[in-house]
Amino acid sequence: MGGHQLDHEYLHYMLEMAGKLKAVAVLEALLDLSVLLQLEPQEKASIYNELIKIHGKLENAENLEKVLDLVLLEKEREHFRQCLARLAHFYK
Repeated sequence: MGGHQLDHEYLHYMLEMAGKLKAVAVLEALLDLSVLLQLEPQEKASIYNELIKIHGKLENAENLEKVLDLVLLEKEREHFRQCLARLAHFYK
């Protein structure tokens, strides 16, 4: 079963709207479908960053920790440094 790569512009629009609407379910669904959608590590990092912003502003430490766990599971860590830095910001 082959995947279908999601257009970068469409993904950017979805991330922007999900961030504005604080639509965590949409962002989590994109992560769940990341293999099928053939998302690049940088695109996954953008999704994580949106989740971090939402949960951080809501001071939701439990969900920030869940995002941290997911980021740490990523194989290509160099693409996720900004995510880790953003997470560190909310743990100060």
